[in-house]
Amino acid sequence: MKLWVWSDVHHELQEVDYPSRENAPQCDLIIIAGDLNAAPDLHLTFQFLIRRYEKPIIYVPGNHEFYQNKWLFNDRERSLERDRQTMKTIEALSLEWPQRFYCLDQDEVIINNIRFVGASLWVDFQMNLSLKSDLGRRMQEARAILNDFRAIRMKNGQLFTPEDMLNLHRADASYIRQRLAEPFDGSTVVLTHHMPHSDCTPHVYANSIGNYLFACGSEAFGDIFHSELAPALWICGHTHQAFDVCVGRSRIICNPYGYMWEQGLNDFSWNLIVETN
Repeated sequence: MKLWVWSDVHHELQEVDYPSRENAPQCDLIIIAGDLNAAPDLHLTFQFLIRRYEKPIIYVPGNHEFYQNKWLFNDRERSLERDRQTMKTIEALSLEWPQRFYCLDQDEVIINNIRFVGASLWVDFQMNLSLKSDLGRRMQEARAILNDFRAIRMKNGQLFTPEDMLNLHRADASYIRQRLAEPFDGSTVVLTHHMPHSDCTPHVYANSIGNYLFACGSEAFGDIFHSELAPALWICGHTHQAFDVCVGRSRIICNPYGYMWEQGLNDFSWNLIVETN
């Protein structure tokens, strides 16, 4: 199958220069690794994309989908949990659309004997952490670095915390591990927003203080990548620098559109097709 892979177009902040149907690469599926649009507007974006390209879409939520604007009246009722439900509702509505939309939020779908397993993943705060006892300090530091902890609210009305993120990561990572441990007679593709391994960090960000907020530590899936359970392909986003690397037995790909001022600088391509079988 030919997978058209991209992520991080950030419709919630900018207009996006999508290729026309005629100029889009030939594909069987569109794979979107998160940060597409704010959750309340996702249905419009998916309807537009399916009308434009007439291809099914497999998608995993990013972090920006959950950003809320307290000055918008309709956003006051939003929460991370409710937004996750909204995305699954859109998936159900797509049964009536010309092509299907699949939201892989701790979920999987099998198409043409290829198993797609997906979850946002978030991070474990463990990347290059020298002492496990430093985890608490690092999580406190993260509050000041990452906008997630100021722009996302939970169903109890409280702001999203590093502890919430770690809990989400553990649940998502556990789900992915469980699915990979389940035998499957075919290829497996994992789709996450956050990067699954420290080796995914692009060289341009090598010295960034906040790298641990973009990628999991090497222990999160290191054993999986070097075992027979390794997926053939892992697609992710979150960083705004494209990359294509191998960790153990898995190929890991990221093709983020990024912000307008990053165009032409981050190696993104609308023509990236990944073939798998």
